[in-house]
Parts: sequence; C-alpha cells; structure tokens
Amino acid sequence: MSARSLLGLTLLCFLFQQTLIAHADTADDNDENDSDFAILDELEETQCQGGCRAPGRGQTEQAQAQAQKQAQTPPQAEDKPDDATKELMLQYQHYLQYMKEKGNGEPPISYQEFIEYMQIMQQGQAEGLSYEETQQRYAQQQQQKAMQTPEGQEELKNNFPDLKEKYPDKAYAHIADIASDKLPPKAFGCGVVEIPKGKFFMGSEDDENYAEDGESPYRKIKISHSFYMDACEVTNGQFLRFWEERKLKGKTEAEKYGWSFVFELLISPEVNKEVYSAVQGAEWWLPVPGADFRHPSGPDGDFNAVLDHPAIHIGWTDANAYCRHSGGRLPTESEWEYACRGGLEKKKFPWGDDRTPNLTEHGTYSMNIFTGEPYSKDSGRDGWESTAVVGSYSPNGYGLYDMTGNVWEWVHDFWSVRPKIPPDGKRLIDPKGPKQGRDRVMKGGSYMCHPTTCRRYRCSGRSHAEPDSSTGNLGLRCVYDTPPPHMKTKVVDSKTEL
Repeated sequence: MSARSLLGLTLLCFLFQQTLIAHADTADDNDENDSDFAILDELEETQCQGGCRAPGRGQTEQAQAQAQKQAQTPPQAEDKPDDATKELMLQYQHYLQYMKEKGNGEPPISYQEFIEYMQIMQQGQAEGLSYEETQQRYAQQQQQKAMQTPEGQEELKNNFPDLKEKYPDKAYAHIADIASDKLPPKAFGCGVVEIPKGKFFMGSEDDENYAEDGESPYRKIKISHSFYMDACEVTNGQFLRFWEERKLKGKTEAEKYGWSFVFELLISPEVNKEVYSAVQGAEWWLPVPGADFRHPSGPDGDFNAVLDHPAIHIGWTDANAYCRHSGGRLPTESEWEYACRGGLEKKKFPWGDDRTPNLTEHGTYSMNIFTGEPYSKDSGRDGWESTAVVGSYSPNGYGLYDMTGNVWEWVHDFWSVRPKIPPDGKRLIDPKGPKQGRDRVMKGGSYMCHPTTCRRYRCSGRSHAEPDSSTGNLGLRCVYDTPPPHMKTKVVDSKTEL
C-alpha cells in the first residue's frame, strides 16, 4: 500500500482519541464484543509459524480481488451491527468525508484497513506506547503487507541494491574448477535405495498432528510398485552439475527474481545492512538480493564449503526440472511418506515416536531441527546451526537419510487440506493428490522447525508453497521408476547402493 498522507493519519489518530474519550467508562464491557478482531486473531493462529511454510512470492489475482472487495465493503444494515460497530462505521464515514475535502487527492484507506488501524491503536495504548510510536508501528505493518503482493514483490525486486560489485562471485560455476581434494565424499549424494511396494497408513491422528493441514485422519494406502529413491537430499554438488549441464545460469527461480528468503541469523552483518524488509509474521525471513543455491546465505556466502549439504533456494519448477534431467521425477506425497516411515506403522518419525527433543532411545541425534530459543539463537546441540551434511544421521529402515529435518523437500502433488478418504474396508492405490491447484506440497520439515513453533518435522507433516517460491530451507530428492541410468547400482537386501 502506498504511504498515506499525514492529514489522513492525523485524522485517524484524532478519531481514535475521540473513541477513547467516549468509551472511557465502558472499555472493559466492550472488550468481548470485538468479534472482527477475534476472527482476525483466530485466523492468525492457523498460519504456519517458524519457517514451516516457505514464504510465497505473491498472492494470486483472484485472492487479491476477493480480499479487496471484502475490505472495501462495510457491514450492511441487514447485518444488525451492535452499537460499537455502528459507531465505527460512523467514524469511517467521517474519515471518508474528511479525505474527500482535505486529503489532497490521496486515496482513503479501506474499511477493513480502518478497523485494523483502530485495533493497532488500541493495542498500542494497552502497551503504553505513545500515539507517534503506535502510528509508526502501523506504517511499518502496512509496508510489510504491501511487500507481499505481486506489485510489492516487483517493487522490491526493482529497488534491491546491486551487490555484485561489492561482493564478487567466488562460488564454483563449473565442476571442473573443483580440485579433487576439495570434493567432500558426499558432494554427489549418497546413491539410491530401492523402496519395496507395500501398504501403510498415511496421515496422522497423534497428539502433534495439524488437522488444519489435512494430516488426519489415517488413510489406508497401497503403493503398488517398487521404486528407487535418492538416499539423501540432492546436494549442492549434484545441483551444480545439473545447473552447468543445462546451462541454467540466471534461470533458476531465485536467480530470475534476483533474491531469495534467508534466515536472518545466517546473514552476514554487512549484507544484513542492505536488507530493509521482512516477511510479515515471520520476521526472521529476509529477502536477500543475490541469494540463490550458489549463494545460500547471500552474495557473500561460502558455497564452496558446503558442496555436500543439501541444495537450497530451490523452487518446485527447479526441482521438477532436476529430477527429469536425472531420469527420474518428484515423488508423490504418498510415495514420499511411505518411504519416510521405513516400514514402520503409525509412527511420528522414521525411527519411532521418541523426539525429546530429537534424540533416539540410544541417545544419539536423529535429525537436524532448531535447538535453542526460536528464532534468536540456535544452540547447535544437534550438531548444526543451519543445514547439515547429507547423511549425517542414521538411516531409516529403507536406508534413507534425513527424511525429517535438515531441509523441506518438494513433492509432486498439488496442495489441498481435504485428503481423499477411501471407503470403509478399502485402500487408495497410488494416490496422486488433486488434479490442479496453485501451491505444491513440501514434506519433512527443516532445520528451522522447533517443537514450540512448528512440529511438521514428522513423516505425516506437510506444508505448501507456490512453485516459484525459494527459501534457505527448501530442497528436494528424486524417485526413479527404474534404476537411475547415471548411477552404478547393486541390490543388497532390497537396498540399492553405489
């Protein structure tokens, strides 16, 4: 939203003060009648927190149009508004008249924005803030909202500082440039394993499941075919090779946009000074110019030292292209979850139900999540403060590593919160999700997940993002219907290894 005139904000402040005067004796009685605010708070509580969902690059035009229509329509008489709502509507009419006469051509804010402003002013007063401090908070929140729209994202891109000259590109651009002694053992992955066909219960009904995500109820599923799956997440070394072979310089989603979301604690102080915006409701995510898979923490990041870490800042379109280039495809959500469980039934994690916070019964760490105070300090008690070297933890029953934690992984399915339920006594066979949609599903959680903010680091956990979204905790792994042609494999006890 464009900046509002000082006249308009002054009037809003005046109207709020008049409200306080008029209701000084009845404020306590009206607290329970703020149904609009209660609804807003209720909606906010269902939002994904703690990095569980990749921030989207923009809203769809349809969602924008619907929100705009709702925002500009005050309640009608037939809604039978209470006295507080009637007074609020009257104040809004006074505001509109004022802006028409003395607003110097500035467009007035919508009725919904007016409500939000009054709510923020009430919150500021409760916190003991001055009117100036509260207005500054309001202006900042409106700016952050504006930056989440497609127009705002484009403006953000156009106004990013060009850091190329300040930070010369030192990241490897060619596999041939990497000396053999600089290639870590897992730079090109961990091979593939064969996943046998079988039956399982998909979803969750445990105490940590998110019903609003469509996790529950349990569904009986049959995977009718065996398939092969990357034992680890796709590494930076593997994605660099693909990027070079396909001549994709400047063509991944993050490169096309010129920026990507990076966790604030991983950004250098120098680059942090160049960033002036954050994701509303998840201020630890910062849009960093020059961040992409070769610059994981920004233009000055050390890509060359993390060739054996999972590739990040990967959009769904990037992941899909990589898997197809490799002779495979992205797994369906049912294939991914079946493989994650490693032969176990109705367990939260690939090894069982015990997390505390992410330890196995033997006392060894089992996944890379956020250990510390979210999101101000990661203690690194699990061995890592960011992404981990692939295959750093014990594999599951099928020989797969890092199926939970480390980085989110794209799957093929479109997102829906309404899972298909098989009839009683029946199983769904190889379900593939909705036939269409906007967002795609991602699975597994990441190093950003914390028990108090995002418990989606479980086999049934799921989230979603737009296909062009990219963040510093979002990667991939592929599946193959036949043994991958680019790998030498051998089968040992239903497991295929290099």
